[in-house]
Amino acid sequence: MRFGAQSMVAPLRDVLVKGPGDAFGRAFDDPAHGFLHPVDPTEARRQH
Repeated sequence: MRFGAQSMVAPLRDVLVKGPGDAFGRAFDDPAHGFLHPVDPTEARRQH
């Protein structure tokens, strides 16, 4: 059996996404998360 990068990819068929919670709103507080601006949890929930 041969494996190559092209043979191990396929179109994305299903996605499970968790809604933004309070922890998402606090992500800006830790620079390790890479958020450049504070997050508005209410707006994030509305857009989700």
